[in-house]
Amino acid sequence: MKCELAINELPSKLRNMIFEYAMYHETINLHQKYHKQTGIAASEPRHSEPLLFVCRQITSEVALLPYKLNVFSINFHRYADLGDFLNQRTPDQLDLMVKVMCKLSNHGHQVHVASAAKWMAYLKEMLEKET
Repeated sequence: MKCELAINELPSKLRNMIFEYAMYHETINLHQKYHKQTGIAASEPRHSEPLLFVCRQITSEVALLPYKLNVFSINFHRYADLGDFLNQRTPDQLDLMVKVMCKLSNHGHQVHVASAAKWMAYLKEMLEKET
């Protein structure tokens, strides 16, 4: 607990700088492995952010930083998989995801970039066209 107390005693500006440095990765790469026989896409495991598990106070201070600081590069097989990923995010997380690069594995090497909000609107429009 000594480390936790030392962090809490730092001035908030300095603490925030440390947290941002620790949570910044420039690009967070997410991949889906698509099983052709079952039609199910499953996320590849990725490393968790250790700061999210230190204590409740630090978790609350850093929980949104990955969404605020990083670009998300998402490799999916279908647009529906992208929709599943985005639907699992909170409204606050979606608001902070201003640059989401989507690579569709079944469309070659095309990369499309938009905010999470624009992707959500696009996916909703696509679903409406299907019905």
